[in-house]
Amino acid sequence: MQALAEVLGIEEPKDRLALISLARNGLPGKCIDSLAGAMDLPMTELCRLFRVSSQTLLRRRRQVLLNVRFTGRTLAIGKVVALAIEVFQDMETARCWLRSPCYLLNARPLDLLDTNVGSDLVMEAITAYGQTMHQGNR
Repeated sequence: MQALAEVLGIEEPKDRLALISLARNGLPGKCIDSLAGAMDLPMTELCRLFRVSSQTLLRRRRQVLLNVRFTGRTLAIGKVVALAIEVFQDMETARCWLRSPCYLLNARPLDLLDTNVGSDLVMEAITAYGQTMHQGNR
């Protein structure tokens, strides 16, 4: 959970129950900026991932706490980015992979992160890639 905390710019939750509590109570609005910075995403791309206008995203970023919907999207995207960092072992490689076409997904992984189902598929692809890398190192 350390990578997730770094991506979102929050203190590392002590366990998954603490993460559930964060999800229920709302993440700080600044987490959207931290996520954008970690992924090096322009505002237009971030709006597409959250499926909102730039005005709405700006309002949410200024909130002390995000609502449940925005917290859920932020966590879902953050978990994908954190897993990519862990598997690819650095942020730049993770960014590159998320932006490049993926044969397993028949799309750029980044293009699928606007839904929970898409985020889940990308997590599965990252995990499969990590397992392939691990097998190749034997």
